[in-house]
Amino acid sequence: MVYVKSILVALLALVTAAFVTLVALVIVVTARVPRAPGTAIGVDPESIARSFPVVWLVPALVFIGSFAWEYRRLQRKKSARQV
Repeated sequence: MVYVKSILVALLALVTAAFVTLVALVIVVTARVPRAPGTAIGVDPESIARSFPVVWLVPALVFIGSFAWEYRRLQRKKSARQV
């Protein structure tokens, strides 16, 4: 059960990090990109992922880090109950 809880927390952290990153990206792009009046700004996540392979490293680190953090926390809590 510790693994399942840790995976769920890691997935929640991953979704939260993705949402925060997307919001930050939209804010930065709309604030910093000069554009002519009446034009639109497009964001293409696929081209970002292809041009910067390190983009895949950040979600992996978020997932692994949050999984390890929660797993360690739950293991300590579990061992404290057994003593």
